[in-house]
Amino acid sequence: MQRPGAGASNLSSNSVPSVADDDARAENIALLDDLKERLRKTETISEQFQKQAQVLQSRLDESFTRAREIGGSFT
Repeated sequence: MQRPGAGASNLSSNSVPSVADDDARAENIALLDDLKERLRKTETISEQFQKQAQVLQSRLDESFTRAREIGGSFT
């Protein structure tokens, strides 16, 4: 026969997060924050490289145009 209230202690101990759970959750949050920051920095760097590539492509196109105008053959 079960004592009154005996089941309640099991239920409450299972529903309350343990210190280890809290620590793991905090670590996961910190890792996610770090990943978000690294992603933001990487996206910024990628955008800068894209802009540089566009500038360089424009300069190359201008150089080919000028070379054709003066009689060069760059095809």
